[in-house]
Amino acid sequence: MRGTAREGLSFQAGSRDIALAIAISALLAVFVQIGMALNGISPILAGGLVDTDDYMRLVRVEHLWQSGAWFDAVIPRIGPPNGLTLHWTRPMDLLLLAGAGVATPFLGFQAALFWWGALVSPVLLVVSLCAIVWAAAPIFPRAWLPLVAFIFVAQPGDLVRFMVGRPDHHGLLILLFILSLGFALRVLANPERKLNAMASGLAGALAIWVSIESLVAVVTVVATLGLCWLLGDRRMLRVLLFYSTALCAGLALALLVERGPSDLLVVEIDKISILHLALFALNALTCWVLFVVEKRGWLGVGPMRRAIWAGCAMAVSLLLFWSQFPHAFADPMGAGGDLYLRIHFANIAEIQPLIGVADVQGDRWAKAAGSAILWLGIAIPAMPWLAYRLWHSQGVARRLWLLVAIASLAYVPLTLYQVRWASYAETVLVLPYADLAATIAARFAARFSEQALGVIRPFLFAAMCTWVFVPGAIAGASDEDAGAVVKGRETCPIKSLSTVLNDPTGLGDSPRLILALIDFGPEILYRTGHAVLSIPNHRPQPGFTASYGIMAAEDFDVAQGLLTKGQVDLVAICLGSNESWFYKTDAGGRTLYQALSDGAPPAFLTPVPLPEDVGGFRVFEVRPSS
Repeated sequence: MRGTAREGLSFQAGSRDIALAIAISALLAVFVQIGMALNGISPILAGGLVDTDDYMRLVRVEHLWQSGAWFDAVIPRIGPPNGLTLHWTRPMDLLLLAGAGVATPFLGFQAALFWWGALVSPVLLVVSLCAIVWAAAPIFPRAWLPLVAFIFVAQPGDLVRFMVGRPDHHGLLILLFILSLGFALRVLANPERKLNAMASGLAGALAIWVSIESLVAVVTVVATLGLCWLLGDRRMLRVLLFYSTALCAGLALALLVERGPSDLLVVEIDKISILHLALFALNALTCWVLFVVEKRGWLGVGPMRRAIWAGCAMAVSLLLFWSQFPHAFADPMGAGGDLYLRIHFANIAEIQPLIGVADVQGDRWAKAAGSAILWLGIAIPAMPWLAYRLWHSQGVARRLWLLVAIASLAYVPLTLYQVRWASYAETVLVLPYADLAATIAARFAARFSEQALGVIRPFLFAAMCTWVFVPGAIAGASDEDAGAVVKGRETCPIKSLSTVLNDPTGLGDSPRLILALIDFGPEILYRTGHAVLSIPNHRPQPGFTASYGIMAAEDFDVAQGLLTKGQVDLVAICLGSNESWFYKTDAGGRTLYQALSDGAPPAFLTPVPLPEDVGGFRVFEVRPSS
């Protein structure tokens, strides 16, 4: 089964050695996370979280805890009176709720939720570390598995996704991605083990339940099994049938748990719905048809006949699917409207290309190159080596490397398109990169004495694990971005502002509706009992359109009318944030935001006295119109 095993590595790894490697890797990851906390990159020591989604996730879990309404996911304090239903699903909520529930008797629910939320991603990192070593076992000799652990924890994308202070679902998605690939590798190594195919399908279903971005991973497994069948391994069609059936069963159960019987037929493209179940049910039906046709001998022999039958069956299935769900292939992020996409969504850092056109112009090319190597540097040696390994492997080993190759060919281009996919690309590239590192180590072992190897090997492995950080450090790519994040928190400390907003003798005497920059919304919701007009989310938000219309208005009477119509109580701005750019208009006239930032508010906005520790914040109370 271990078609990649080669002689020459001068040490052997037993179960104790592998466990020690995992423990050391986990300890190194913990030290990195502690460093992020001490340097303020993760603000948990100051009682903060990493980004807006983290605060919003805890708000969502708190609302579930208070209301007990599992099937009602509306957050009423966003854009009242209608509120907003996010595209997130319940698995991550349940994980956070379970962990907080254990610590609640000792800390109280809010403190327990915060600290478990702060630690859940590093915990998932340790679990994922164990999972990727397990997943790599069919493809690597035991002696090489410790390398997988060390290389995995050195990947920048994974370190960011699993960062302390990030209670979001990205770490859970990486874990499920690893489990799905691990079971798929095992079924490719031994197609007779149908339980592995079913386990991979169930892991894929759970991943899609967490987020539809996992569709890429599921399609990767389906494509690999299908290609192996096309190339002549008749067992793979039966394996694919088991995988697809388990996937559909898992999706059906997830739909029932997530939505309940009353909303099973609701169609949503950005969240698990009947649409996704229908897609993979048709895939399972296609597999069943092909299985029956092949069993009766109608397919004949040769990949061309199989490809024709498979292509026709898939075309019919996709045509049927498209006839029932014509909007299924639309951009799931496009529902927020042109204004949101143009003003906010298009400028989110994680959805930018790895290397943009503007990045390579002028004096930014060095920073752009350093950043690209930081996020996807291991692809430079790993992809050619993967092609070499795939070409020279035979039998089982070739099938295993084929899955890795197809996954790499999916996620590397996606990372070039949007940085947010980097953690998936890095995770799958760990396998060929570790194989390359072990091969180099084996070459050294054949040429040097054991004493010399004792000195050379640690430096060699350390260099192969960390070299991607060097270009970024030289170009200042990572330091500049991290410094900007820390400076932004210091300039606009919402935690300090919340003390004013929560003052029971002042603004905290009753719930207020606050107009604030969209990025401030989630933390205001988390730290206060007030409501906000909008948050960073791609789903339609009338409050976002209203906020922009008010702050970018050059006619202050229009702004006052919109404030009155929206029943806004408070307006908050922060000097030194990106609001001046956010509310900029093409006309170039004097907007309401400019008047507020200049300290010259119109008569219908009364400045609220603030202490000095609120940084650049200014708050204005809306006077009732006469």
